[in-house]
Amino acid sequence: MKIKWIYPTLFFAMLLCFPLATFLLPAKEFSSIENRYLEKFPQFNLTSVLDRSFMNGFENYVSDHFVGRDQWVAVKGYSEYAVGKRENNKIFLCENRLIEHLDKPNEDYIAANIQGINQLAENTSNANIYFSVIPSASSIQKQYLPVNAPGWDQLAVIEKVYAQVDGRVNTIDLASVLKEHKDEEIYYRTDHHWTTYGAGLAYQKLSQEMNLTGNSLLTQKVSENFYGTLYSKAGYRSITPDTIEACPVNIEECLVNNGTQTVSYPSIYFDEYLSQKDQYSYFLGSNQPRITIKTGSSSDRKLLLCKDSYAHALAPYLLQDYGEITLLDLRYINTDFSDQIALSEYDDILLLYSIDVFTHQKNPAKLSFLL
Repeated sequence: MKIKWIYPTLFFAMLLCFPLATFLLPAKEFSSIENRYLEKFPQFNLTSVLDRSFMNGFENYVSDHFVGRDQWVAVKGYSEYAVGKRENNKIFLCENRLIEHLDKPNEDYIAANIQGINQLAENTSNANIYFSVIPSASSIQKQYLPVNAPGWDQLAVIEKVYAQVDGRVNTIDLASVLKEHKDEEIYYRTDHHWTTYGAGLAYQKLSQEMNLTGNSLLTQKVSENFYGTLYSKAGYRSITPDTIEACPVNIEECLVNNGTQTVSYPSIYFDEYLSQKDQYSYFLGSNQPRITIKTGSSSDRKLLLCKDSYAHALAPYLLQDYGEITLLDLRYINTDFSDQIALSEYDDILLLYSIDVFTHQKNPAKLSFLL
């Protein structure tokens, strides 16, 4: 008789112990596997209870901090793949490759971003303005996707955007060159970014439009065990790690401004990240509002590059063409910035955004902060 109570007792003990352990063990602030900050415990008061924000925040907190969460995510990923499911957490599970399933574009954000670009064009007289949107792997490398994988026409959206920007803006079609090399390693298999090779192909296309040298650069392997953000989110671990390559370059100085202070570095590469989960931050370090690179090149041209993190792998190629490059990530700038950036000082302005950021965030919309 006693034996029949063992399993129910163990079951209820687990129901009790796991939640208790979740709240008693120290809460982590950051997940290195998922490369994101975890949910904080919500503020408890009458208002948060009545508007349900406390319960919503509480559910998110428990989900983020549940004991053994990373292992449970992996078990879920394997089990769903075993029963034939080929998408998990908006990641397509392809053969030895992961590809992100992007949400449908936000038309309001797109309109705001186009308006920001046109305002920049209207208020800029000296600099040449170039603009390009980078499609994702789900658009360029469709041959790897599961059969009948859902999606939307990124290239049609990009063409529509190009048609609506001011005529003074020179649009650059990077999709065409990426499509020509769709069977090659132009995107990481475990991460959403393009590879150094993919960025190099884009540089060749930019060179044709922006009057750059177009010189190819040698690359060398710096890591053979890179697992990116898609690997973290998918929970499916049977993927070969990526290799990271970099172009050996020398600079005078890399000035990184985090919004409050500026720190000088002797390189655009940060070796310490190669021993961490976020290895892509080897390129220019973690995302920051402003980075200024004094290249040491004989060129006196200056470039303002408004971008997201895709530009980090492209930056080494641009060093040979400009004496100084300033990179702005407007995701981290929310106030007037015109007193710190003088547009008249730049010969060229390049607006370079991934399709995900351009269609789901108000990033170029903030270009008005520079005017």
